[in-house]
Amino acid sequence: MSNGKKFEWAVPTEIHSVGARQIDIDPAALERNVPGAFTFADGGTGGWSLDQLYDADTATPTLLPAFSAPPPTSSGFTLSNHFGLGIAASTNYLLADKAAKMVGFYFVSPELKGMAGWDKCTGYRLDLYREYFSWLNNPKLHLAQMQAEFSDKAGSKKTVAEFDAKTGSTVFHEIAHAQPFVLSWQADEFKDKAWTLRHIRIFCKLVNVAAVAGVDLASGSKGDWRIGNVRPLN
Repeated sequence: MSNGKKFEWAVPTEIHSVGARQIDIDPAALERNVPGAFTFADGGTGGWSLDQLYDADTATPTLLPAFSAPPPTSSGFTLSNHFGLGIAASTNYLLADKAAKMVGFYFVSPELKGMAGWDKCTGYRLDLYREYFSWLNNPKLHLAQMQAEFSDKAGSKKTVAEFDAKTGSTVFHEIAHAQPFVLSWQADEFKDKAWTLRHIRIFCKLVNVAAVAGVDLASGSKGDWRIGNVRPLN
C-alpha cells in the first residue's frame, strides 16, 4: 500500500574486479568430484564391508573361528560412517584366538565392474587414519596394505597386493597412531585388458594383545581404523 511517498531502491554498492592469478586449491576438494570416488558424504558406507578376523601370522592369512559364545573366540570390528568423511572399522574390545600373535581384517569395496572411473584405472588412492589404540602401540605392529581382486572372462579370479620388486616381498606400511596417511598404488596389473577389476581390499594388520600380553591388557585394545576419499587413479 502506498503512503503517498515515491518508492526508491537503495543505492547499491558496486564491486568490479579486473585481472586474475592462479591460486592453490586443496586437492581433496577436487578429488571428491572424480568419477567413481567414494567420499561417503551421504552418511552411508557406500556398499563397503568388512572381512574379518584373520590369523595374520602367516604369509597366507587364515580366517579365525568367529563369534562363538561363551566366550567369543574372536570379536572384531563393526563398520559405520564417520561424520560423512569416510568409514570406520571400530571396536570397544578386540579379542582373538590367543594362538594368533597378529590378526587382520579387510575393508572390502563393492563390485567395481562397470562402475564409472574404475574400468580404466591404473590404480587407486585413499586416506587412512588409525585411532585404534592398544597397550602395544608400536607402528611396526600396526600395518596396512592395498590389494585388488580381478577376474577374467573364464571366471578365474586373482588377488594382487603391493609388491617391491627390489626386495621380492609384498609391501606393508607402518601406520602410526593418530596420524593421517595418504596411500596410493599403481601397477601394471590394472592395465591388463585380460583381467577386470572387481574389488579393492585394504588389509589392516595389527598385534593381538591378548596373545602377547594377556587378556587384562587386551581390554584396552579399542578405537577405529578409518578410510576415506577412495578414488581411482587414471
